[in-house]
Amino acid sequence: MKLITVVIPAFNEENTIAATIRAVQKLDYINRILVVDDGSTDQTAASAEITGAEILKLSPNRGKGGAMNAAVQYIQTDIV
Repeated sequence: MKLITVVIPAFNEENTIAATIRAVQKLDYINRILVVDDGSTDQTAASAEITGAEILKLSPNRGKGGAMNAAVQYIQTDIV
C-alpha cells in the first residue's frame, strides 16, 4: 500500500488551521499530515500541533511555492 502525506502550507492561519486538519483527518487513506508554518507571526504552529499534525517551521516566509518545495524535500512518502 502506498503511503500518502497531505501537505498544508500555512501563514498566519491560527484561527482556521485546526478545522482544516480535522477535515483531512476524516479521510481514512491519509498516513501523514504535514503543516508547513511559513514564517507565521501568530500561533499557527501551536494550533496545528494540538491536532496531532506534524509541523515544519520556516523562517522567513517563503510563499506558498517555497513552502511546498520545502515540504517535498522534507517528506519521504510515496504520494504527496
